[in-house]
Amino acid sequence: MKKILVPTDFTIQSLSLLKKVISSQTEKINIVLIYSAPISSSITELLFFSKKQQIEMLQEEKFNEALEILGNKHARIINSISTDLYHGYTKNAFENYIKANKIDEAYIPMAVKKQKEKNFLLINTIKRSNLIVNEVETPLEIIYQTQGTFAKLLTS
Repeated sequence: MKKILVPTDFTIQSLSLLKKVISSQTEKINIVLIYSAPISSSITELLFFSKKQQIEMLQEEKFNEALEILGNKHARIINSISTDLYHGYTKNAFENYIKANKIDEAYIPMAVKKQKEKNFLLINTIKRSNLIVNEVETPLEIIYQTQGTFAKLLTS
């Protein structure tokens, strides 16, 4: 079973990329939604660091609901969906992340607006990695649309 990496910013808009990834698959897959988040160098902050809490703070209110609906709608393709934070800064750190998590391939949006994309640096890191990278054409107006996205995600 393939394990696929998909960058996200934990917004409903970012799920349009995931939806395209799912529709291109023919066999069951495991999906890892990843977000690049710098980690503090403060010992005090590191002592109380919780990946789960940080992910919950980053998620939009309806993100989990939309993700669950997508998972249920495409249960024949999706074996599991997990979310993760990536804290590295170098290509080697990312290669170690890929190896440790047994990632087979990644899907990234073809066009990214640097000033709006929270995960811009992560997408560049994914492109430079030794991972099989598939660029998906996702219209920017869908990714960054702010109204009606939830309904559009569910109906199409």
